[in-house]
Amino acid sequence: MNVRMCKGVSASALLALIVCMIGADTCRAQDIHRNAWGFYAAPTLYGIAKGTEYQVSGSGGGLDIAVYYARVLSPSFSARIEARADGRNLDDVAWSDSLQTYLYFRLRESILEVPLMLQADHRVDVGGHTLRVSAGAGVSWKFVLDQKLLFPSGETHYLTAADSYQKLGVLVDGGVAFDVDSRTAIFARLRLDMDVSTFGEPADASVIRRLWATGLYVGYEAAF
Repeated sequence: MNVRMCKGVSASALLALIVCMIGADTCRAQDIHRNAWGFYAAPTLYGIAKGTEYQVSGSGGGLDIAVYYARVLSPSFSARIEARADGRNLDDVAWSDSLQTYLYFRLRESILEVPLMLQADHRVDVGGHTLRVSAGAGVSWKFVLDQKLLFPSGETHYLTAADSYQKLGVLVDGGVAFDVDSRTAIFARLRLDMDVSTFGEPADASVIRRLWATGLYVGYEAAF
């Protein structure tokens, strides 16, 4: 009789514990808003990772601007898609068939990026607020909207610019977000981005470059 009673009490206690755990997880999930939008500015350093004609180590810097939509998949994982406007300006060298020599010029590209990220999130309570520590990786489809090959006297006829083409990049990033309240947050993240392939380049283009980029980006996020 005592054995049966002990088994009954143990089973009831185990069931109660499971219910409490499920209830706690449900409460935590309800506290997390599933959708968010945001924007950020990113001071960025960049350089040439790979070229078609001649390898150089030129680099430059600029400010990138982006907006994004984020979706919480679970309390520990989220996904994000961005639209990011980039400008790339750096010194470069390319071979001129007509002059049979290398020419030194300024490479300028206007780029629209569409990064897709998957990240792991860890939340820490800090004085009634929440600090989110995140790390993630993803891919970025890049549309080169305009390319210019500039000399001190302007554009040249000795090199042919690529009007437009696409690049595919891989990236990793990580950082922290501080929830100001239940719906808004400010954040800072570091990112490293590397072009791995190009597509749709014109056959007569003189300069097609894969680039690397890294930078700190800070911004604002609002949940809904």
